[in-house]
Amino acid sequence: MRLNRSAFAGAGSSTALRALSFAGAALALATASGCSVEPSATSPLSFTPHCGDEEGDTTCSLKGIGKPYCDLCRPASSDQGCAPEPPTVPACRVGGGLATSGADTSGTSTGSGEATTMPTTLDPETTESVDDSTSEGTSSTSGGPMLPCESPDGTFDDGCEAEDPLRPYCLGQLCVSCATAGGDSFCGEGDPLLPACSDRTGQCAPCDDVAAFACGQDSPVCDATGACLPCEAHAECGAGGACHLDPADSLFGECFLEEEVVYVDENAVCPGDGSEATPNCSLADALSSVAEGESRLLRVAAGQYDEAVSLAVDATVAIVGDGGVPSLEGNALDSAGLALTGGRVYTLGIRVSNNGVGEGITCSDATLWMQGSEVGDNADYGIYGTGPCTVRLDASSVFNNLGGGIRAFGGSLTLHNAVVGSNGNGARGPGINAQFASLDILYSTIAGNDGVGPDSVQCLETVGAVRNSIVVGASSGSAALDCFPLDFATNAIDSASFAGDGGVHVSEAYNPLWFNDADGGDFRLGAPPLTPFGDVALWLEGDPPLDADGTERPMDGALGYAGADEPD
Repeated sequence: MRLNRSAFAGAGSSTALRALSFAGAALALATASGCSVEPSATSPLSFTPHCGDEEGDTTCSLKGIGKPYCDLCRPASSDQGCAPEPPTVPACRVGGGLATSGADTSGTSTGSGEATTMPTTLDPETTESVDDSTSEGTSSTSGGPMLPCESPDGTFDDGCEAEDPLRPYCLGQLCVSCATAGGDSFCGEGDPLLPACSDRTGQCAPCDDVAAFACGQDSPVCDATGACLPCEAHAECGAGGACHLDPADSLFGECFLEEEVVYVDENAVCPGDGSEATPNCSLADALSSVAEGESRLLRVAAGQYDEAVSLAVDATVAIVGDGGVPSLEGNALDSAGLALTGGRVYTLGIRVSNNGVGEGITCSDATLWMQGSEVGDNADYGIYGTGPCTVRLDASSVFNNLGGGIRAFGGSLTLHNAVVGSNGNGARGPGINAQFASLDILYSTIAGNDGVGPDSVQCLETVGAVRNSIVVGASSGSAALDCFPLDFATNAIDSASFAGDGGVHVSEAYNPLWFNDADGGDFRLGAPPLTPFGDVALWLEGDPPLDADGTERPMDGALGYAGADEPD
């Protein structure tokens, strides 16, 4: 069906998590307690160097006195602070013993790629934090003297909160705020529902209860509960962005980053550098410049890209319509509008159409995830697999392609809330030709296709399931008998032998008037009560809660409409 693109617009990049190190705070607390250096007992005018001011445990090991551990809280007069056992109090360990993953022991976090320097001095009487690089004092707590506590490091202490709600956490036997304890990193590791450190309260808070963005790159979505979660849709990544949706993607659940964006506009002055101010004028050039292992988000302006667009390297690319719907049309050399022989491509808000000599998309040894996109009006197949591919269509359409709809040759084909309709010219391919492949067809409309042999689905050594879908061809019996390994359930289908298990046999001949505009790709139901598709589909846990244009499906056990459209 011709989809409502406003439902699929949106995206953007996430803000990287600022992982704060505990180490600086622990060292500061140790210094505040006067543990590292003190006068020599034998000469008040000279100082015995403390192991903490030299090489730490290495200094103690080299002394050969059976005390190989440096204890910052032991006096220097006692064997330079060396001890026979490791210090049990983290603040007494060299480096604090509190550094989080990816952080060094100098108090500067390196885990997120963005350094954050912790205070190097804490005065327990004034609680002034002083950054040695600026020597400017900044209040880090409520202003009173720091209070003692005995809870394990990093835990919420009721006594601390009772005395000073701004410093409810115990660290190094002193009450501190969440900022001193490690900021957002500390909070996120402690409670997923309280992932943000609030400057206002000093306590960990829901991510939607703080002014600054608190969710990290790996969990960039702040949901209604206040928890930081991985993205599950492109729109969750802000306007113009995209999400790594494929579970096989190494960055699964993360948003593409702003620094990965390349702008493309076929009306721009060539060649362009890919910036927003000077876009690349060629989508083919922009895609071919992506290197092995890279991630790129191509924001493509509306226009007709009549060029050979391809990806051949193992990279991850999102192609997103930017301010309109771009059309990838191939060229006069019998090339596809989009050719994939490697890597992973996500699409959002694009068309692959009007190729007058070839396929819309060809695919081999690659992954293609399409959302809110269309493949239509091409001279050959809409999507043609020449080798194993992982292909998934969500709220997308493949329609009016003369050679056939989709050919899957090995790999997998997933259709959720998708349309494969009006493909074939009676002498070529069907709606779906699946060979040696796995199918997952759910809440999809496969209708009005016209191929040689069964019109809707043809199979060769194919497994999988077809559920809650419309399967009706230009001629009846449109699901081939070779598709018997597929699990058909709760469908509206014109093949009586596959209508079992809650399905409805559609005995009427195919009628394009069931839909708004079948020839134009709009397969929303025109007069729903007059169609044979109602009271068929049964929603199960894990199924999409919304149809292709955002209408909620019945989820209370009531039967709904089969296919991609649940009428309002």
